Amino acid sequence: MAFSRHGYHPVSMQDIADSVGISAPALYRHFPNKYALFAQTAVTVVNRLLDATEEVAAIPVSSPEEAKTVAARLIDEVCSVDIETRATAGIYRWAGLYLEKSDRIKFSSGFGLLGQRLYDIHKVYRPDVDDTERMYLVAGALTALASITRHDTIVARPRLRELLQASAWSLLDLSLDALREQPAAGVPAADAADNASPTVPPTASRREQLIDASVRLFASHGYNAVTVEQIAGEVALTPSGIYRHFDGKPALLMAAFDRASEWLIETARGAEATGTTPVERLRSLTKAYVELSFRDANLMRMYFAEQANLLDGDRRRLCKMQQEHLSIWVKCLREVYPDLNDREATVKLYTVFVLIGDQLAMVPTFDDAAAARLIAFANAILLPVGASGPAGEVTAAVPLAPAS
Repeated sequence: MAFSRHGYHPVSMQDIADSVGISAPALYRHFPNKYALFAQTAVTVVNRLLDATEEVAAIPVSSPEEAKTVAARLIDEVCSVDIETRATAGIYRWAGLYLEKSDRIKFSSGFGLLGQRLYDIHKVYRPDVDDTERMYLVAGALTALASITRHDTIVARPRLRELLQASAWSLLDLSLDALREQPAAGVPAADAADNASPTVPPTASRREQLIDASVRLFASHGYNAVTVEQIAGEVALTPSGIYRHFDGKPALLMAAFDRASEWLIETARGAEATGTTPVERLRSLTKAYVELSFRDANLMRMYFAEQANLLDGDRRRLCKMQQEHLSIWVKCLREVYPDLNDREATVKLYTVFVLIGDQLAMVPTFDDAAAARLIAFANAILLPVGASGPAGEVTAAVPLAPAS
């Protein structure tokens, strides 16, 4: 649980021992060091998913109808494991950063096999889908199910299963026409393709240059692997020069989170104001969020990956800003779905936030096609059936399970 919530570096063996009610020496009798425990925990998460889906994946399918039935069983098994291991399964987001090469290969291979199992079934279920798009759809569906590991919102388990599985099926059933929705102009594809971060103007203040350098380095290497000396070198300063602008690396991290939070809130408010109907407002929010993610992908990666490294007071401040941002979305989503309560709406919204964050890492080129795909994915999860395109208001609710 500690690794899942806080990542690798902030957690000590004593923290883990305390959480399970044993002494640190007793923990060392089972694991020689913290890394061994981290690696074992990560592999165990993958193995639980593989064990749960092995029997279902072996069922032969020869028609779309059979494939749909088997896919439903596989999704149900994955969803069960994700809910049961919610406290620990979030470790998957840290594995790529902190696992050593051999363990990372083992971990990635396990998730690759899980994805391949659903991919093979989906290929029979929807043979019309392009193989590249199928990869994104399947990965998105699995991310939707696992999104519950990235937040603490409490919803009754039966309802939680409905919400998560509905999101997964929204992607697996997504019409290719929806992928052709044209994103709004202004996605800086060339800049994003080069470095996933906008270029800071030469006239930017030294403070802004330091924040920008920190974001790039934290996103690329992780907060704990970056030194003050590296940040200073990015802007041709001596390390002592940083302290004229910031108290240290923690202050730089919080400044980066302030930037991200301010952009998210400002963008959400602007998008909300552009729509004249609830569906239009929600569609504007999803499009604006994707475009913001593309404008500075490094900032968004850092935003999702480094919250555990904030100081306690900074984390509380960030939480207040996150709630302000989330409340804009919850209000819009509940206008579209009055029967959703705040917690249920939050579950659906985090599914989209986590999905976009995870798929940013898969995007080879930050172009209009990639933006259109993510906008379509978000709309498929959040908007009523038939409302993901630019036309009209509809009121039919998204089904909570695939049609029989």
